Amino acid sequence: MWWRRRINLIGEAYFRGGLAPSLQELAGLADAGIEVTSAAPGKDELWAANLHHPLWGSARLTARRSVELSPDIIINTASGLTETERETIARDVRSALTLDMPPHTGDVLRDRKKFLRFVASVLGRDGVAGHDLTAQMFWSPERLAEELQHDAPLDIIHMHVLHVVTQPDGVWLHSHGLAEMGFVDFDVLRPAEALTANQFDLLRSIAFHIVEGASSGLIEPAVGADAVDLVDAKTFMRSAAPADRALRDSDQHSDHRVVCCDPARGGLVGRLFGSNNPRPSSLLSSGMIEGKHLIRFSDLATDLSATRARESRSLLEPFRVEFADMMCTALVKLGYPTDSGRDGREHLWFEVHSMTSDRIDATLLNQPFDIANMKAGDRGHHSTDLLTDWSLMTPIGQLTPRTLEVARKLRELRPRILEALRSQS
Repeated sequence: MWWRRRINLIGEAYFRGGLAPSLQELAGLADAGIEVTSAAPGKDELWAANLHHPLWGSARLTARRSVELSPDIIINTASGLTETERETIARDVRSALTLDMPPHTGDVLRDRKKFLRFVASVLGRDGVAGHDLTAQMFWSPERLAEELQHDAPLDIIHMHVLHVVTQPDGVWLHSHGLAEMGFVDFDVLRPAEALTANQFDLLRSIAFHIVEGASSGLIEPAVGADAVDLVDAKTFMRSAAPADRALRDSDQHSDHRVVCCDPARGGLVGRLFGSNNPRPSSLLSSGMIEGKHLIRFSDLATDLSATRARESRSLLEPFRVEFADMMCTALVKLGYPTDSGRDGREHLWFEVHSMTSDRIDATLLNQPFDIANMKAGDRGHHSTDLLTDWSLMTPIGQLTPRTLEVARKLRELRPRILEALRSQS
């Protein structure tokens, strides 16, 4: 299993002052119940300390003599942040402390969650943001607070960051962080706008395919749609059309990286006349067709997503109430046993009317394929034990167990959203 691996994690805690705070100034460590002992600093370190928590394990915190802060372009193109958070990080970060954590459980999804708890404790009340260097992902204090209010393991999208670079000839979306785990990162050229909103799970499916063993060749991230060909980035830069090659920066984005392309067609004739050269995936450029395409996840990926959905289910009802004035709709996906037992469970979407810790009052939205006693439009009470996913449909995209940043964006944009809704009524 891809997440069963032992990876040393490293990150930085960013602060406003020109000098990083001293160990004695980090009140958040004591507040979190972390035991702190001084350690011998290395030659490039001003000071060092060993941290230990009874539940999170151990880590090493250091103040380095010289720290290279992230350039604005990396901050401005990173996923998972609101615009205000980007502006704050780019404007205010002046110093950093470095945090190293060895693997604690051998489960990289849960180990990285423990790592984020250490990061939040180091930041305390004064820090600007954390930076998971392995995943190349930024964590604002607000993002950390939302993630750490439950114990669910991280999702695949927290293992890597997506950079969205807009250029005159199109958009270049690409990942960082999967290669650092021993896999390959991926590029999407001219992605459909829906891919970063209500069809974001299509990108998750590609990431899951990669960590589950696909480093080249055809994958099927969506049932009923064309396959996607993972083409080595260096091969793409040798063979693709100039306009497509021009979208990418190949200098730092070639090793252990693939470009999502259409399947090759045409055989020998295609190769002779150049029509078989790699072309950016038309599926990812146009997006999925509702009712025709269905995102494909493996059973392992579904189980991981279900674990996070169940362990974070306490967030959905407060979100539903908080954003009710913005005409949001709460949905849950429930896995019911099929009549034939052929596919184990059929995962069905329901609209939520109310929810408690163990029961959901909801209406079935889609017609089951292999469950005769259920039909679309049925309303009833369902056990939360059946939960495999949840979502809040909002005016700016889906808020899910994986995309909690949508809640922070809704709060920032609330006046504009409400004004737009009033103008439409």
